[in-house]
Amino acid sequence: MKIHKIQSQRKQRLTPLAILIACCWAILPPWNHGQLWAQAPGEWQPISSPVTASLRGVSAVSDQVVWIGGGQGTILRSTNGGKQFQALKIPNSEEMDFRDLKAFDAETCSVMVAGQPARFYHTSNGGQTWSVAYEHPSKAAFFDAMAFWDERRGIAFSDALEGRLIIISTVDGGRTWTQHSSELSPRVSAKEHGYAASGTCLTVGSEGQVWIGLGGPSENGNSRVFHSTDFGQNWQSGTTTLKGSESAGVFSLIFLNSDQGIAVGGDYRETAATESVLSLSEDGGRTWATPQNHQLRGFRSSIVAPSRGKEQVLLTCGPDGCDFSVDGGKSWKALKGQGYHAMDFTQGSGWAVGADGRIARWIWKDAVE
Repeated sequence: MKIHKIQSQRKQRLTPLAILIACCWAILPPWNHGQLWAQAPGEWQPISSPVTASLRGVSAVSDQVVWIGGGQGTILRSTNGGKQFQALKIPNSEEMDFRDLKAFDAETCSVMVAGQPARFYHTSNGGQTWSVAYEHPSKAAFFDAMAFWDERRGIAFSDALEGRLIIISTVDGGRTWTQHSSELSPRVSAKEHGYAASGTCLTVGSEGQVWIGLGGPSENGNSRVFHSTDFGQNWQSGTTTLKGSESAGVFSLIFLNSDQGIAVGGDYRETAATESVLSLSEDGGRTWATPQNHQLRGFRSSIVAPSRGKEQVLLTCGPDGCDFSVDGGKSWKALKGQGYHAMDFTQGSGWAVGADGRIARWIWKDAVE
């Protein structure tokens, strides 16, 4: 009886507090529920930039070495963690837009022009000299992205010519490129195209796997993802839940393994719209779905999956902001700070670039603290 009486008194004392907590929880918007206890894994730390051009290409080599590309023929290289940047010049490139690049070390880098001329450059001496590695002769060619499986083998694609995407590949680290047979390249509708917003609408995986995400509507009005398991020789497609239009579709995608994929995008003309900005696949890109209450805050142009030890996190950015996910993309929370067009990580070190010459380094939470 005595024990029972003490327990009853404790319950009575806790009741008002429990009621208060329940009431507060009920009136908070769904976003704040997660913010009460979920913490960001890190933050973007802006660093000084020597340019004001729009930056959309970034290739992280290490915590010290990074290459960056953008409009007005901009190519930047840092070998001391962003303390100083060297502005590199390709002759007669002032009007070119370098929207994707891949660096393997401080000396070697391949650079892609988005638009005309449909050209790729390569340097093996830190940008002192450049060679033209590839140029497509058609004025209709518009390359959107490239990716590499290793230091020798890579792939890139352009918007369609005569109803089929242009696929090219390299086996010598980007020094030369060869076009695939158009008969085997993906057939697309007249309105389907890629987005060279960050160089990440193409991604590769193990054993020759590669995925391409497109914008513009397919037959049912949504954007598609094409998948190859043999280094881009043969292709199959799946339809995402992202609506496609002249300004909307898949802008970036990543596969965590052969099955689990995440595509982000939306409409770059309506950056605050939260519908049709996220699509997930669990079967290698054959089928796609949008998770309920994902809370991704709008248009996003880049997604990456950095890891730190056993931790796995997804980061996605667009011009209006960045978000993170710790459950494979099913739900998202806001990162503080500005937005960026493109990101890249290597060995835990991350870099982001954006409008007006914006550059940032990723700082993990334990380093911040």
